[in-house]
Amino acid sequence: MYFRKHALLICILPFFILVGCSVNQLETINSRVITLDEYHQLTKGLPLEEAIEIIGGEGKISSESGKKGTPSYQIGYVWDGEAANSFAHISFQNNKVITKMQTGLR
Repeated sequence: MYFRKHALLICILPFFILVGCSVNQLETINSRVITLDEYHQLTKGLPLEEAIEIIGGEGKISSESGKKGTPSYQIGYVWDGEAANSFAHISFQNNKVITKMQTGLR
């Protein structure tokens, strides 16, 4: 009985540690807001890495289509703005900005 309790604890504890780390990491990644000035710096053809650098963090993935690693692969990210109900949506194809839209950014 003593062995079973410890075996169960050893099996379950890493799960909670991993879940806790993942949640904290996602909150950090997704907590970055975008400003109107940053939005205006994002031009068609700008690489994804530069966009993330300008904004200061990765947004939340909102859509994906195509197969990763192919020229037709597209991914859309959403960044929240500072005001209520404000956000920017940026789409990338081939890791470059193809479309962008925003609502309520300051």
